[in-house]
Amino acid sequence: MTESMWGYGGLKFTNNLTSETVTFEKGLGTINYVPVVDKFTNDNGYVFYKTYGWRPEITVKLLNACTDDYLDFQTLTKLVSNCTDNDSTINILPRYTSPGTNLSFTCRLDSEFSYKDISRLEIGQTLELKFKSISIVANPSGFTRAV
Repeated sequence: MTESMWGYGGLKFTNNLTSETVTFEKGLGTINYVPVVDKFTNDNGYVFYKTYGWRPEITVKLLNACTDDYLDFQTLTKLVSNCTDNDSTINILPRYTSPGTNLSFTCRLDSEFSYKDISRLEIGQTLELKFKSISIVANPSGFTRAV
């Protein structure tokens, strides 16, 4: 059996101010490590780079299609709204399986918040959000759930 880099599983969100939590077992979270770099060009045209590290960006994709999914979506909407209103951060576990060892990022929302209908029928909605970590890390994680 393979060991997925950065773990596997659903998504877990926590408001760092109120400890309000919501988990999406079937949600999909992707992690991108974006280099944080300053680029300088001298008078001779030579380019210099100053690298500070990597900023994790997490994209989540959620599907509101089952009977009680809307309850978790209501909680997530409230959680994100409270964080925005109170200038607090959201802790995201983008590959959450169970309590224990999981990658965790303290983030702020960096996208629009918009439910999109799957079709013209009332059969479901999708929500895609992007979050940026407030911290820069030295290197992308080599984490797996292997012991």
